[in-house]
Amino acid sequence: MNLPPILSDIEADPLFWRPSRLDRGSAWFGHIPFAFWLVTQIRPAVLVELGTLWGTSYAAFCDAVVRDGLATRCFAVDTWVGDQHTGSYGEEVFAEVRRFHDQHYQAFSTLLRMTFDAARDQFPDGAVDLLHIDGDHTYEAVRHDFEAWRPKLSDRAVVLFHDTNVRERDFGVWRLWDELRRQHPGFEFFHSYGLGVLAPAAHVPASLSALFEADDAAAAAIRNRFAVLGAAIEADAQGRQALDELARQKEATTRLKDELKGEMVRRDAALEQLRLARIKAERERRDLAARLSRAQNELTTAHKRAEAVIATLREEQKIILGSTSWRLTWPLRRVGRMIPAPIRRLGRGAAHVASGLRLRPPVARPADAAEPRSRGPALRVVYVSGEAHTPGHEYRVVRYVEAAKAAGAKAWWLRVEDLAPRIEEVAGADLVVLWRTCHSPEIERLIEAARALGARIVFDIDDLMFRPELATIDFIDGIRSQGFLPEEVAAHYEKICLVLAVADACTCTTTELAQQVRRFQKATYVLPNGFDDAFHRASRLAVRHRRSGVGDGLVRIGYASGSRTHQRDFAEAAGAIARVLAERPQCRLVLFRASNGLTPLLDLEEFPAFHALHSQIEWRDMVPLPALPEELARFDINAVPLELGNPFCEAKSELKYFEAALAEACTVASPTGPMQRAIRDGETGLLAGTEAEWYRALTRLVDEPALRQQMAHAAYLDVLWPYSAGRRAELVRALLAQTTGGAEAARAFELELRRGRAGGQGVRLPQSEAVFVADQLGQADATVVIPLHNYKQYVTEALESVLAQTMAALDLVVVDDASTDGSLDVAAEWARGRAERFNRVAVLRNRVNAGLALTRNAGFDAAETPYVLPLDADNRLLPRCVEACLGVVRQSGAAFAYPAIRWFGAAEKVIDAAPFEPMRLAGGNYIDAMALVSKSAWAAVGGFEHIEHGWEDYDFWCRCAEHGFWGAPAREVLAEYRVHEASMLHRSTDIETNKPGVIRALEERHSWLAIPAPD
Repeated sequence: MNLPPILSDIEADPLFWRPSRLDRGSAWFGHIPFAFWLVTQIRPAVLVELGTLWGTSYAAFCDAVVRDGLATRCFAVDTWVGDQHTGSYGEEVFAEVRRFHDQHYQAFSTLLRMTFDAARDQFPDGAVDLLHIDGDHTYEAVRHDFEAWRPKLSDRAVVLFHDTNVRERDFGVWRLWDELRRQHPGFEFFHSYGLGVLAPAAHVPASLSALFEADDAAAAAIRNRFAVLGAAIEADAQGRQALDELARQKEATTRLKDELKGEMVRRDAALEQLRLARIKAERERRDLAARLSRAQNELTTAHKRAEAVIATLREEQKIILGSTSWRLTWPLRRVGRMIPAPIRRLGRGAAHVASGLRLRPPVARPADAAEPRSRGPALRVVYVSGEAHTPGHEYRVVRYVEAAKAAGAKAWWLRVEDLAPRIEEVAGADLVVLWRTCHSPEIERLIEAARALGARIVFDIDDLMFRPELATIDFIDGIRSQGFLPEEVAAHYEKICLVLAVADACTCTTTELAQQVRRFQKATYVLPNGFDDAFHRASRLAVRHRRSGVGDGLVRIGYASGSRTHQRDFAEAAGAIARVLAERPQCRLVLFRASNGLTPLLDLEEFPAFHALHSQIEWRDMVPLPALPEELARFDINAVPLELGNPFCEAKSELKYFEAALAEACTVASPTGPMQRAIRDGETGLLAGTEAEWYRALTRLVDEPALRQQMAHAAYLDVLWPYSAGRRAELVRALLAQTTGGAEAARAFELELRRGRAGGQGVRLPQSEAVFVADQLGQADATVVIPLHNYKQYVTEALESVLAQTMAALDLVVVDDASTDGSLDVAAEWARGRAERFNRVAVLRNRVNAGLALTRNAGFDAAETPYVLPLDADNRLLPRCVEACLGVVRQSGAAFAYPAIRWFGAAEKVIDAAPFEPMRLAGGNYIDAMALVSKSAWAAVGGFEHIEHGWEDYDFWCRCAEHGFWGAPAREVLAEYRVHEASMLHRSTDIETNKPGVIRALEERHSWLAIPAPD
């Protein structure tokens, strides 16, 4: 039997390639060898698959493109929500396919998450050379798909139909195949549910002619050979899956053993606690019985005394009412009743404050109070939370307790409800901070006990709830919208006012709030709201998830109201938002409901302009604070309208701005004082004070997505330091120093005053674009950034030294600065081949040469971790470098850590890591750029600045010192510096004609430098 040429090709390499995706069950395993052969034979320019699911067949096509070095552009089209044959499935399927795809094929392949009909418009007619149809398998569906895509086929196109050999249920591919096979050349495989190969175009690819023209014997041999090859793939997949399942079972068994062991330990501990609790309960029962007996006796005695007092008072009342003075003062009492109730109530409140209800006068400390204790090595700070059930507790109590710990204090907190049995414990602290606490017997006892022991009382407040006279519907819209009684709100404010009045000092969130508090003649400190590391990480992970997904073309304007008390706030922007929605159908307004999913937190019925726009409103359920970043990351525009002129709104913090900035949502806000100070209008967001200004701002951001993204990213960099946990710790450290008084307080005040005057500054960034990005969407603590320019001969060594780091979770960013020697290709190829090693890897390129400083900035900017280590492309890291430096930073609290460095190449020596002393920088730099740096510190000082002929790192360390950031040495040798003639130091900085100019430039930028002139 003479076999056609295709059988001699069966022994060619493609037929024995091993596929990269065998981790999911698939009916397509048996056709993978043919897929390899087909792609290498017809070499399609454009390949499209309709119906991808887990991506087994699509990965085979892409593997062939990679291994044969083809220039094919591949497209997978699927909604990834399932159909009647595959069933429905969750978002995790697309996430897994996206992760695998981006790691292996992102350079030439695109996932189109949409319907087949919608995707069709993405391709011009006659563009598709290879089309694989594997979607809904009914006759009507597959016929529709073929006819709809037929105009897109090229004149040499090949179409594959899967499941041609399935004749059960409502599968109808076989019917369409029988019809098409009579009209066009084709070939059918029967194994693995059947695969039809059709050439419907005018020209049949020459490599397929032999396949289509094979006689029965040859066709049978071809089918048999490919079935055998496919069976081998199926067996390989089953083996791999069996091994994976065995590993999972082994892991589950180990985990179960550990859980059982832990459960036994917990059970024994619980039994012991139960035994002790029973003993304690019996003791308490006996004690309670004794106390109850005593209380009954005392109550009887008190009752008798009360009856005697009442009798006496009645006699005295008769005497007073019958007296001449009572009759003479009747007109004064009548005038008093004519005074409005709020003024009488305020007068009573002031009288209560003055008398103290056993508390001391509001301004001066009691004469008999103990002097503040001499401070030990660690101050003791305790927070008493008046509203531990609200989000404000997290901002004002939990995060500031952590800040106090970071500042070196021993700090803890408790709820006001749990205060009574712990008053002595709390009073024993050095500083007692009361947050939103009302006057009560327990608070009164606490203040007396704390003062007796020399503790200072600080009252913390984050809203204007100490002005009872403002508790009216004119100022508090929540009284109307929530149905509160103004008298009850005012009474609550009076109780808060009583505690504030007797505190030694106050802390609050904004300057405007501080001005109101200072009416009480208190030392008042502004401690702003801020985010913690967990919120920052969650925000950035949400941003990365958003970037990895496929956009839906909508522009979302989000209004994140936390309660139904902001109707008048929303009214500031309501008209403009409604107009934007009406004029731009792609826009949506995102609003929130209570967590029960029923109660809207904004009553849109009060705004008629939205009655015809319900289809453009997205309602989301309110989420706990840790989940808020995921919601904010859905916003394209973050709307923060506030009622201008309302003292409550004017004093509100910048919280909604900086939380949205972390998720890179661009903010439009009303120009209250805090918002004007936080937002650089036109740079990090937009301010709008009228409906016309709101309309202009919103339409500008909707119509200019590039501007929107630019502002959002600038805002992210701008908030990194001022609202961070590190900055919060510095503020608490200054507060603790200032509350002690004396010289230490004066120095702390001066430092904070200078910092306040310094203001924020942006970071200069070059225009960069991504060449390759792979993100496993995990969490890492550090990123190594490699700026690259014409170091093709060295960069692989630098990259390999990053690969060898002992840190398991690590990110890598390479930024090519317009190299001309092929450096970018080397770096990109290396990154693609080793992407699985890193949590996230990105290769970027500057559109024009920007220089070392701005290229480093681009790397820092692209990093999504709290710490960044820049590594020049001609240097190397030793394996423990990142891990050791990170350990030093965490242990010391420093803003950066720098290692000892070994020179190699043209010269060899070791440069020790000297202790950090800012004044040592006055005579010259002693810290190399290879240092682990806090990204927030980098943003706070404005990043790296270009210095003609070099010393950008020296300038950066000087600015860090000027901003109060300090470093810590990692004593061991952890990095290697290459000495060679092509380095910037040899080519530019140290040249005799350049170095004096470099010194002058640094001394002009930093007047405290006095760098010795070169010999």
